[in-house]
Amino acid sequence: MKKGFLGLFICLASLCAEKSTIPVVDMRDFYASETRETFIEAVRTALHEYGFFAVTHTGINQKVIDQAFSGAAEFFALDHDVKMQYEGSKVNFQRGYTFIGKEKGKGAEVADLKEFLHIGREKAGFLPNKWPKEAPLEKDMMNYLNHLENYTVEMQHVLALALEEEETFFDAKNENGDCLLRVIHYPQTKYAADERVVWASAHTDIDLFTILPKATEEGLEVQLPSGEWYPVNVKEDAFIVNGGDFLEIFSNGYLRSARHRVMAPKQNSDVERYSMVFFVHPSSETKLYPLPQWSQDGEKYAHSNRIEMLMERLVDLNLASEEMIKALADSGVMERLVAVKRASPDAMRALKARGLASDIVLEYLNSLE
Repeated sequence: MKKGFLGLFICLASLCAEKSTIPVVDMRDFYASETRETFIEAVRTALHEYGFFAVTHTGINQKVIDQAFSGAAEFFALDHDVKMQYEGSKVNFQRGYTFIGKEKGKGAEVADLKEFLHIGREKAGFLPNKWPKEAPLEKDMMNYLNHLENYTVEMQHVLALALEEEETFFDAKNENGDCLLRVIHYPQTKYAADERVVWASAHTDIDLFTILPKATEEGLEVQLPSGEWYPVNVKEDAFIVNGGDFLEIFSNGYLRSARHRVMAPKQNSDVERYSMVFFVHPSSETKLYPLPQWSQDGEKYAHSNRIEMLMERLVDLNLASEEMIKALADSGVMERLVAVKRASPDAMRALKARGLASDIVLEYLNSLE
């Protein structure tokens, strides 16, 4: 009797573990004319209420994902000195390796406990990838990236319709976007130098949208409009999609770029985590502005372009070169962000420290301090 009850308990626990904590949509409903509108409304509602949703039947083979995860583990197992040969500081860490302790979230007091490898599209005009010869992961990563590329065309059609635009609204904008695959290793917490450290501190994504398969461990959380932190768990065969800052701008705030974080287990845990996150970017010159159908009560966001917003974020995160910091000051975007009270304090401080902040920026910064 006890054995039967235990078996039932394990079965129920397994079923619970397979349930998603965020809304789930099935791509087959998008392709069917009779369910397409319901599908779009479900996505729109999920992005408004959560900023996140899960999607099944993406057409991306699990074997492709598993091979990419295997390559990631092989790279991050290399010695630190070997990985540092592929470090990306000369390109503002937009390609290559970023080491543990380099990045911290906006406003965070301590750096994140994570290391990652940035991989981008291999197209003319883009930065070259830094492929480690000690861990031959190029074939598997590019195979995974190409599968993601194909699927994201469908997802950008979904999001265009969620914005009440034509299905092809993002096609030309994203065709030459510098989309970025971030392959992340979150090490065991016994390597943490500070008890306050988390795997990834609270942040939003500076892109149009983000897509990723289920990570090797839980820990991802999203902040709801109430301020509550809520776990993001999905089934093994589902992908997670979350709205980025640019999608929020286009919708004038209706489709949320929700703050999210990755919480590490208790201190001295031997658990580690791998994740592969694909940031979908429009081209650098793409204009970002609240669309008229979402702005009847006034625009809440500055008019900008993708490169201006990316520069501000990289300066905020201390990942920008001196050349980029100067370009940010010259762009005029900080003044436009000040006008809608959305300028990053850390980015403004970086400009001030170099004598590059305008009177408008200095006055606003002083009002915050």
